[in-house]
Amino acid sequence: MEEELTERQRRIFVAIVLTGVPLDALALELGSNRNAIYKTMFDARRKLRAALAANGYVDHDESRRS
Repeated sequence: MEEELTERQRRIFVAIVLTGVPLDALALELGSNRNAIYKTMFDARRKLRAALAANGYVDHDESRRS
């Protein structure tokens, strides 16, 4: 995660996925909006899936389904 994501993507990913901060609350905290946070999470998950697939942790086909 440290190597694949930007600092902003890591911050948002950790807040939402690991800490459980609600998307709307995070948008307020960061002075952003719900759509921008959602897009950042979408990009972060896509990058992480691609890295996992490239390193053999998940099937390439499986990484495209989610």
